[in-house]
Amino acid sequence: MSANEFTGSRDSSAHEQLIWDYIDSLPTSEIDNIIGRAERKVEKIAYGMLMAGRPINLKIRKRLIQSAILRELNTRAG
Repeated sequence: MSANEFTGSRDSSAHEQLIWDYIDSLPTSEIDNIIGRAERKVEKIAYGMLMAGRPINLKIRKRLIQSAILRELNTRAG
């Protein structure tokens, strides 16, 4: 996922710079944990939707994962 796909231009705002500085300070294992949690959240949602007869397509699932990751990073970085 490129910087532009994830949060827009990497240096377009002070908030985004704060997020990227925070990401750069994280160990790889913590980044993997954040991604894993986001994927598990989306899988639970997707399973529920499938059981309700309304499956979520892959494109939407990927976007939900991106949103969950960004939400956690925003919360952590301030």
